[in-house]
Amino acid sequence: MASRLKSDFRTAGNATRFGGQPPSFYLDASNFTGTNGLTINAGGTGASTASDARTNLSLYSKSEIDTKVSTATLGNANVIVNGNNNITVDSSSIKMTLNGTEHFSWDASTAYLNINANIVLTGTIDGISNVAGKAHAANSWGDHRTVGYLTAVPLFATSTLTDVGDTSPTTGQYLAWSGTEYSPVSLSLSSFGINDLNDIDTENYSVGIGNVLKWNGAKWIPDTDKSNAVQTINDLNDVDTQSIAPSLNRVLTWTGAEWAPRKLDDIVSSLNLTTATLNDLNVDFGIIPD
Repeated sequence: MASRLKSDFRTAGNATRFGGQPPSFYLDASNFTGTNGLTINAGGTGASTASDARTNLSLYSKSEIDTKVSTATLGNANVIVNGNNNITVDSSSIKMTLNGTEHFSWDASTAYLNINANIVLTGTIDGISNVAGKAHAANSWGDHRTVGYLTAVPLFATSTLTDVGDTSPTTGQYLAWSGTEYSPVSLSLSSFGINDLNDIDTENYSVGIGNVLKWNGAKWIPDTDKSNAVQTINDLNDVDTQSIAPSLNRVLTWTGAEWAPRKLDDIVSSLNLTTATLNDLNVDFGIIPD
């Protein structure tokens, strides 16, 4: 067919040049509409339309290729390769390699995500913003992997607390709640009494001169001081020098109930010495030398 076309073109050209008629092949319009297309084996497409020609030749049009690319899916492919760059995906791990260096990997068996590159975060992580700045600040405190990593502890003071007033304290003051905030005040006991102590009761027990505080089993209460109660002989429980006042030469004699002052003459007169003998007297003359 090709040699025929070549011959016919030459013949047609000669015929036209010399005023003759072109061959009948060129007069048949169907030879130029593709209805009698060459077979593939003869160098043609075996089709009369572009669509059929592409189908016969197993070719895609530009629009079909654009569609395939834009909607392409990897299917079961687990490797994407572009020169020294590749991404590998399988059932247990994901790896990304750029310029021959692995920068990213995730291992399902350990659930570890390894990133061998600098990370730039512009969004948030779990709602936390400026993660990079906060991580940098925390890192400046020291190596978090070691015990006692804090090397630069932030300074904290009561002035940074929102419920503490800004009044400057003086030596000896303490912080007391004013109802709205803590503020420094001086300790003064001038307005306090001994009964303000929780374990002392001087309201239900009257206080007298010389009283001391004694423990009654529940609280300290005022009572008579008996630690120095025996200062005179009459302070003894079995002596009575108030009913009979002592006087010169009187002695204490037992009345049967207590010791009381008595005149010596009364004691002697009560004795019947007229009938008494030496044996009645309990006298010890000691040892009389020869």
